[in-house]
Amino acid sequence: MSRARQGRLTPSFRFSSSRVLGGNVASDLTLVEVGVQGPIQPQTGSVLTPSFVKLFNRLVGNQLNCKTLIIRGAPIPSGTSGQPIQRLPFQPSLELLAPYIFNRLQGPFKLQGLTLQFVMLEAMELRSTFRRGQVSPLTRR
Repeated sequence: MSRARQGRLTPSFRFSSSRVLGGNVASDLTLVEVGVQGPIQPQTGSVLTPSFVKLFNRLVGNQLNCKTLIIRGAPIPSGTSGQPIQRLPFQPSLELLAPYIFNRLQGPFKLQGLTLQFVMLEAMELRSTFRRGQVSPLTRR
């Protein structure tokens, strides 16, 4: 029987938010880490395989990578970087994007035998981490 072990999925992943810091200018964000726990894969000796990275990209990466994130219905603010616009059902911020990504990944990763532990984002010198067991601010609305 395989032991369970923690691993980190860290795809290269950059996006912007129209109001990540409460202002009107797009700010660059980076996905720093996604922590998962699960059985060691015999073929890689790791918790993760390339198929998990593909799953991540299908669920989150392709939607957010190299995009400017804006709440639905809001005008595009001046100063956006020229990246394609991705509309979200909430005002993008570090505190809301981390649980949004966590919630998108949790179920599908669980079906693959992984337990999602945390999602960590950073912008400039700020960092937000959403951990398993926390109450998502997205569900309090």
